[in-house]
Amino acid sequence: MSVSKIWKLALASLCALSLAACAGSRQSGYEDADDGEYTEETEGGSAKAQKVDEDELKKTQDAAVKATEENHELRRQIFEAKTKLGISTQTQSEDADEASDAQ
Repeated sequence: MSVSKIWKLALASLCALSLAACAGSRQSGYEDADDGEYTEETEGGSAKAQKVDEDELKKTQDAAVKATEENHELRRQIFEAKTKLGISTQTQSEDADEASDAQ
């Protein structure tokens, strides 16, 4: 799996965890409709649903973008430092693939 795919997966996980944390921050129990929570009847019984607050969603998205930008900058700095020091910038799996290809 390439580094960019791993990063995208990590970013998606971070967003999902952030949204889950926001959604789980309310107290459990009976809630009024004014709270944004309501119960819907389904075939198997009832399911609790929650409206997503647009402001919270926007803040979470902004935080995810900021984290991605910071990560990109740190990776760029690491790449430049490795290049200056003459350290290989390839991952270990890429190094192993090249070594097996050379044999």
